[in-house]
Amino acid sequence: MTLRTSLVCAALLTACSSNPALDAPASIDAPEPCPAEPPVDGAPCAGGFSCVWERCPDDAVYAATCDGGSYTVTETPCGPHGCRDTTCTAEQICVERQGGALLVDCVENPCGEDPIASSCACAACDGSPCTVSGRGVICNTCSSGLCP
Repeated sequence: MTLRTSLVCAALLTACSSNPALDAPASIDAPEPCPAEPPVDGAPCAGGFSCVWERCPDDAVYAATCDGGSYTVTETPCGPHGCRDTTCTAEQICVERQGGALLVDCVENPCGEDPIASSCACAACDGSPCTVSGRGVICNTCSSGLCP
């Protein structure tokens, strides 16, 4: 993966996964588009991406989507959230390890109060390529690169 591809991928998806079959690196050192603090609803932004901040147990969970011009921000109370067939506590993220078998677990949020992003959340994947979506991480533990 080239640096330009990495930057475009990070800007569009907030987290990218590499393909082990192509011997690409397991993580990408591209900048994350999410600001350190949740933005105000309607604040200007550029690009198309989403970010989540888990400020639990004392505050809330913030989700912001940049549609290319401004943020749409939602705030939900801290509380348990679904993770396939289990439930995570407010301070945890959902981790799915996919590599033939599907293993699902809840782990303490490695990002703390920072945005849940590949730069910190992928630590839950122990070096495997990963993607981040909302309050969840998908780890590709398939060594052949052919698993779904």
